[in-house]
Amino acid sequence: DEAAYLRQLALEKFKPSIFSGIFSSGGSGAPKWLNSLIEDADGRSLIYDLSFRHQNCLLLTFAVQKILMQPGRDEEVASQGVDLSSYFGVFHRILMVRLRAIASTNDTERLKELSRLIQHGAFSNVTGYLHVRQVLTQLEAVSQPWSCRFKRLREDLEMASKDGIACKMSRFFSPPDDASFAASTLIADILATASGGHVAPSSDVIKLYRQYKSRGSGCIPSVKLLHHPMMVEVLLRSLFNPSKRLHGEALEAHAYILAVAVGGRDDCESFDAQKTFVDTK
Repeated sequence: DEAAYLRQLALEKFKPSIFSGIFSSGGSGAPKWLNSLIEDADGRSLIYDLSFRHQNCLLLTFAVQKILMQPGRDEEVASQGVDLSSYFGVFHRILMVRLRAIASTNDTERLKELSRLIQHGAFSNVTGYLHVRQVLTQLEAVSQPWSCRFKRLREDLEMASKDGIACKMSRFFSPPDDASFAASTLIADILATASGGHVAPSSDVIKLYRQYKSRGSGCIPSVKLLHHPMMVEVLLRSLFNPSKRLHGEALEAHAYILAVAVGGRDDCESFDAQKTFVDTK
């Protein structure tokens, strides 16, 4: 029909360069017809489609932001998918909609779908990942009674990383003390190297072991750093790798860190990993 034809014509003929100077000094500002387009459901749909195609267009960025200023439009914009994540303001608003939904639902399938959508948006670019990771870290720390849910979401996000970049970046969210920062750097390197089914580098595991073993030397790293969901898998893979058997300090280091990762707590000063795992001698 005529409306569909006009829509297709707009998609084909739209040129962002025509509107590049409208908000600059002496520019005409947003065209008057834009408000009518925003008020109409089909008009908003056209704006979303154009935004997917022209993600650096100032006019479209302005239009999407203006749509979000209308009450109840957050869900509508979020339903358009993750392609709008290149607009940071829009990306953040969509993220908040999905996080609120995660906190309010008990539907397992809905939680999985929301987690998938958040991961998709987070991995669209480095800025997106860092923002999502920081928000989840803060929610995990302060948002009782949902902190466990946000912790699981954060862990799923890290495990979904295909190239180890998320593991490398995890050091930026480590506790502020020097010992924990040093340990988080080693853990990030171990997980990044071991991503894709590889074994953990023994030299790094030994360094980590020495940091956690030296309890009498003052500040030791936080045990929580070892509670990463991939840590146990990586250590077990190295311990039971038939093509590269561990010996001496390397074997003891892997077993010790595995024991602390499974049973250690920061508030348990008497924890002794030597009593937790089978003697490696």
